[in-house]
Amino acid sequence: MMSETHRHALAGFRAIALASIFVILPGCTSLSTGGSFASGPAPAVQVLNASVSDVQEKPDPVSDAEVAEARAALRDASAWGAELYEPQMYAKAQAVLEAALAVRDGDPVRCRSLLAEATEASHAAREAALQAYEEDVKTRFETSRAKLVEIRADRAFPDEFARLVSGIDAIVGLFAAGSYWDARLEAYHTLKGMSDLYEMVRGQLSWLRDARVRVQNDISTAQALDAPKWAPAEMKNAEQRYHDALTQMQTGNLNAAIDSMKAAGQIALRLRFLQDRMDKRGASLPPAGMPTPPEDDQEVHAQAPGLQPASVDSSLVGQRIRIADMSMSPVGASQRMYPVFSAAVARFDLVAAEGLMDAGSMEKVLSGMDDGWEAAVSRTGYFGFIYNDRVQMVKDLGTYPGKDEFLHTPYGAQFRLAGTRFSVNLVLCHIAASKGRKLKAAETARLADVYRYFENLTGNRGITLLLAGGLGDVPEQASGSLIPQGEMVSLHRNLTAPEAPRDQGQRMFASVALRSLIEESGSGGSAPPVVYVVLKTSK
Repeated sequence: MMSETHRHALAGFRAIALASIFVILPGCTSLSTGGSFASGPAPAVQVLNASVSDVQEKPDPVSDAEVAEARAALRDASAWGAELYEPQMYAKAQAVLEAALAVRDGDPVRCRSLLAEATEASHAAREAALQAYEEDVKTRFETSRAKLVEIRADRAFPDEFARLVSGIDAIVGLFAAGSYWDARLEAYHTLKGMSDLYEMVRGQLSWLRDARVRVQNDISTAQALDAPKWAPAEMKNAEQRYHDALTQMQTGNLNAAIDSMKAAGQIALRLRFLQDRMDKRGASLPPAGMPTPPEDDQEVHAQAPGLQPASVDSSLVGQRIRIADMSMSPVGASQRMYPVFSAAVARFDLVAAEGLMDAGSMEKVLSGMDDGWEAAVSRTGYFGFIYNDRVQMVKDLGTYPGKDEFLHTPYGAQFRLAGTRFSVNLVLCHIAASKGRKLKAAETARLADVYRYFENLTGNRGITLLLAGGLGDVPEQASGSLIPQGEMVSLHRNLTAPEAPRDQGQRMFASVALRSLIEESGSGGSAPPVVYVVLKTSK
């Protein structure tokens, strides 16, 4: 049996053990002598000193993926035109995103909340922009269709017009189905097609308006010269083709109208030529009542259509040759542009072309011309000439020999007015706009050397026209590099305010010896933009 002493020792040990346990429990600070718990004030010893924030786990840093998601939502809104269509909503989303990034390191919880808000705002801006874009496209469709109907493109090109208009309903269906990317792509192609068709028809109408005035003047001149008496058949034919052209314009058959107008113009010019021949040979017009043409003119009437005089020695007097410089770089952009360029070329006798994509471009333009037109293309394929049967290419002068001095090596050829001794050199240059200003200035300064090289090839006769493109921002320098030597003169272009934005930097320079032959020079007012000169050999 346990002695009394042992029992007291065991009870004391248990009391100490229990006290050590409960001393750390809140509200339990002592133990009564009877073995029960007693509450009382906490002991002076501090056993725990930690805040709630120390006990909670710290949030993870905001990851790059979380930020990227919010940024992608904002970019998506921008891609659908939220900046344009819903600028306030887009600005709000952008501001919230920037605020989130500002607290990214210091307050991850706040940053995540703002990122979510920015993402939601971006999605809302995107949806609103999509609706606005859809309405904008529909409005542009209606505007473009109305413009095409206004210029009668639906009559001039009914198949093309119907194809473009029929695609509008399909695009509206894509929007309704939520196929926004497909709708956007198809809308772009349809609107571009409508714009191209409008520009083509407008170019044809512009040419026809100019040609109408010009041909009417030529017919009036022929009538004043009593052409109905000494050339009744030709006069009647010219008038009939002219009236056919007007009728075809009214019905919207523009291609046929262009063909009829060109035919009427050629006949009217031929009648003026017949009168010039009679004047220079001393022939008199037949008296009234005598419809039979003079004997000399019987030969001319028997010739094939064209403006080729029969006598070399006397044919120089009164002859005119219309020469133009035209940039054909837009030709490769659309098949529908070829008729526009063909119509523009037909206004002149000799056209220097630059910016050709390849020889095929010139052939396609040539295919839209009447019989009697020919073309030549440089070895590089960038320059070329197209000319009618009034003009003959005497010699291909080749390219400028300066190695690596020009991005597009200058190219020249000599032409002669058919059946005469009048010759002219045409030299084509183009100053590369993509080069730096210093290199561009260096190319411009070499134009004088180019002129002298081609003049030397043809005996320094002072018969050269230098046609330079790409000089939109340095016309004074180009003139200064040539004129001080007294070799060339710069031809006036007389740009009007509406023409100025279409200026492609085309400039013409002529040998001083040709100055007395220049009857007119300027810039064409219709599309495509051209610069031109009219030389009259009688001066």
